[in-house]
Amino acid sequence: MELKTERLQIVACTPEMLKAALTPHDLGHELGCGVPASWMSCNARNSAMDVMEKIESGEFGEGYGIWCSVLRDRRPVMVGAVGCAPGKDGEGAILDFETLPEFEGQGYATEGAQALMGWLMGHEGLKKITADVDGEEGAAIRVLLKLGFAEKGRSADGKKLHFEAVAR
Repeated sequence: MELKTERLQIVACTPEMLKAALTPHDLGHELGCGVPASWMSCNARNSAMDVMEKIESGEFGEGYGIWCSVLRDRRPVMVGAVGCAPGKDGEGAILDFETLPEFEGQGYATEGAQALMGWLMGHEGLKKITADVDGEEGAAIRVLLKLGFAEKGRSADGKKLHFEAVAR
């Protein structure tokens, strides 16, 4: 399954892709694009096996998990990832996103997250999407605010901010 934006092709990772996610070369082969070495320290890459298990067990339904954001260019390259999981309260979804360091500041996180949110609210009929970010992640907070999220609280230790967006 994939989504397309003006600049990105956003590909939902299958269990086979998640197995390949352990190395840039193998993931690049699965996606048909270049994957920078910085993928090796990406949070999405590090959670690939856990996500794969949730997909295979049926805990994550269609569209939930990791989606790779690929820049559609003469030489396609992976620029980051977006992802979603079922909401903790059984309603809505939890959104996450990450841009590889060499592609930060170019709007790819906003573009990818906006496409995934649109799919979730349209295809899945969700009314609420949440996101938790480190209070020191200014760029992530700006992305969420651009996407219409509102801050709804902090974690008990005060380090994480909780954001929520509702369907209009």
